[in-house]
Amino acid sequence: MGTNKSTGWGAERAGRLDNAERRAALPPGETLVRLGLAPGMDFADIGCGVGYFTLPAAGNIGPSGRAYALDVSAEMLDILSDKAAAAGALNIETVLTGAYDMKIKSGAAAFALCCNVLHEIPDKERFVREIARLLTPGGTLAVIEWKMVRRDKGPSLEERIPPGTLESLLAQAGFGGPVQTDINPDLYAVTAKKE
Repeated sequence: MGTNKSTGWGAERAGRLDNAERRAALPPGETLVRLGLAPGMDFADIGCGVGYFTLPAAGNIGPSGRAYALDVSAEMLDILSDKAAAAGALNIETVLTGAYDMKIKSGAAAFALCCNVLHEIPDKERFVREIARLLTPGGTLAVIEWKMVRRDKGPSLEERIPPGTLESLLAQAGFGGPVQTDINPDLYAVTAKKE
């Protein structure tokens, strides 16, 4: 989550996760609203990294919502904690997780986001089932992944997940009603509801 397959993304690479180019191509607050995040929701950012989506989400959901920032990297969570403190975001809770153990209670969130993480996970079905566990019944999972196009950035084509494969994976993990959204020339999203 926010990691490569072996050792995770260290703080020295944090600038790649939040920069002006990424914000222009993938505006975090607008993207979350477009995918269905609403005021008052409890939100889980799976593989939150330095808080690219967590901090805007905390503002979007307001003080009555809670934003869970989940990552396998303590370094990333430390950076996020400092950012949250500087921003006065009191509704963010950072959680150091295992790859298949999100460490928060079942039904904790109504909306979960998994951005550019799933292609890195070896056991994708197990991972998505764990996300389903932490969602409320009827909760939304939004997965943003790389399109199946050859570009200079992102993972190799072999690592990318075709939209149909992603929708099948979500269905196997108990999600229904998938909706595909074009995010930008490089990325697409699928949102689905926990059944």
